[in-house]
Amino acid sequence: MMSCIVLIVLNPGHISKNFDLLVRVVFEALYSVYSVYRERFNRTYREDVLDAYLFNSLDEARKITFGWLEEYNSIRPHASLGNKTPYEFSARIESVYL
Repeated sequence: MMSCIVLIVLNPGHISKNFDLLVRVVFEALYSVYSVYRERFNRTYREDVLDAYLFNSLDEARKITFGWLEEYNSIRPHASLGNKTPYEFSARIESVYL
């Protein structure tokens, strides 16, 4: 996901005086958007992996996590993609734009 912010500068002097405030407001807006996605991923990972298994070693945790990531990023339908898997969604995008 790519975010774009467009600023219309009516008074450049005003912007320079309040540049720190502007940067903070823009950063907080972008951070809150990405924070939502990160929290969603963390919750899903906790429910599907951390709460479902008792790990005997770090290597075992890595193997299970790798398998889960493969499923999550390729096989599992995502609501944000119209309940399509990432493979189905990317095939649709390629057929439209190529």
